[in-house]
Amino acid sequence: MSLSNIAVVHKAFQAFQSGCLEQAEDYIASDYLNHAAPDASEGQGAEEFKASVEWVRGAFSELELEVKELLCTGERVVARVLVSGRHTGDYLDFAPTGKRFFAEHVHFFRIRQGKVVEHHMLRDDLGAMTQLGLYP
Repeated sequence: MSLSNIAVVHKAFQAFQSGCLEQAEDYIASDYLNHAAPDASEGQGAEEFKASVEWVRGAFSELELEVKELLCTGERVVARVLVSGRHTGDYLDFAPTGKRFFAEHVHFFRIRQGKVVEHHMLRDDLGAMTQLGLYP
């Protein structure tokens, strides 16, 4: 079961990197909740996941996610990920700077019956915004 849960998480990360969302319903549950989304109380399911991917990819081109570490126990998967990209679209009401950023994220997933049902994350927004010149 652990290996299949890790494979599900890899599919979610691949969607962020590639933008390929046609099969999101195959690995995102209909009651999926992304606690890390700015409007986490508003959306659920694959449509919420797709909206998050499109929002991030719309703000950052050259997006790369490098999984550095994965831990799995039962229905929980934790991933430490190095994220990088170039700020080429609107991000939190900030105009594109064209600058690159690198940040470390920690993602917490809950998997049920081969699909992600819940997502939390810790990320270094202050570090990323400083690199982008959006914070002094």
